[in-house]
Amino acid sequence: MSVSTTALVNDLVPALNASATANLTAATVAQLYESFNRTLEDLAARGCFANYTEAETLTAGDAVLALPTRAVALFYVAAKLSGGVWAPLEHWSRAKLEAYDPDFADTSDASPPVAYVVDLEAGQVRIYSKCTSDVTLAEAYTERLATVVADASIEIPDIVDDLLFLAAIRDVRAANGEEAMPDSAAAAGELAALLAGALAAYWANQ
Repeated sequence: MSVSTTALVNDLVPALNASATANLTAATVAQLYESFNRTLEDLAARGCFANYTEAETLTAGDAVLALPTRAVALFYVAAKLSGGVWAPLEHWSRAKLEAYDPDFADTSDASPPVAYVVDLEAGQVRIYSKCTSDVTLAEAYTERLATVVADASIEIPDIVDDLLFLAAIRDVRAANGEEAMPDSAAAAGELAALLAGALAAYWANQ
């Protein structure tokens, strides 16, 4: 569903003992957005927000593709064979690839590739081995949502809206200051952790 970031903030206003955003004293609106983004980053790191594409084309002679925008983890790659059949590739580590074929960068084959190696730091995936003709690939990955900003809409399930609410209460009430409420922060944190764990388990089984 599409959720208004303004609505997310407005829902928090009474829970933080204010009548309007202008009257917030426990936290600034900017700090609430920081909390939203930290929580969404944590969900992405847990494997939530899965996405899938079948439109990646590896040009003949190439072996490296850029990872999808904002990809956090790539957990499935398949090559399209004749007749539209998809052949899953094995996920190898860099060490395994180097041990299997020290000359992997120069190896090419007319057959479909057999494996892939992910380099998140470089933002790319290497396919082994290079093919002598174009290959269409399918990729399944988890992604980081775009940064949440004011007066925007984000596509998240309803239940994630609830998690953002709880996490913001936890973060605000755990901060040092006159309006810190350790007990409230702990209670909201326990519920947020439980919900985040349930969401991660749900996405892991999709």
